[in-house]
Amino acid sequence: MELAARVQAKGVILIGSCRSPASIAPLARQLRVLAQALPVSLFHPRRWSLPFILPKFGRLTAEQRQLFWAMAAATPAPFLKWGVEAILSWKPAGTTVPVHHIHGGDDRLIPPQLVEADTVVSGGGHLLTLTHSQEVNAFLSNVLDGSGVS
Repeated sequence: MELAARVQAKGVILIGSCRSPASIAPLARQLRVLAQALPVSLFHPRRWSLPFILPKFGRLTAEQRQLFWAMAAATPAPFLKWGVEAILSWKPAGTTVPVHHIHGGDDRLIPPQLVEADTVVSGGGHLLTLTHSQEVNAFLSNVLDGSGVS
């Protein structure tokens, strides 16, 4: 969304995302002050925290949980802290290009009732590209070939 406001984009495709921070779950938005106050060292992923964090991302297979952990563990703590603060303090630039949006019906971080998705994938959580890649690929194909969205 932010790049579309700065370049001559023909459109935007959102996959399990949102157009503004107003679509982020209210509890997550309230964590902004805490995120700013915490030291960077507390943003380093810890395996013991997975049972508390993973449910927020939807139903994952054992293989998907392992991949999630590998990606989280490889992400530098300063980047995680910056990302959390950036998301929670985001002030969206306006854009007038078409937005095509696919979203998970069970997304707990960005609840589907708070977004304007073209397609809502039943059972999909926040990691839609990981858990429902066939649906995402079909959506992308429909958008990119110009036939619209399903």
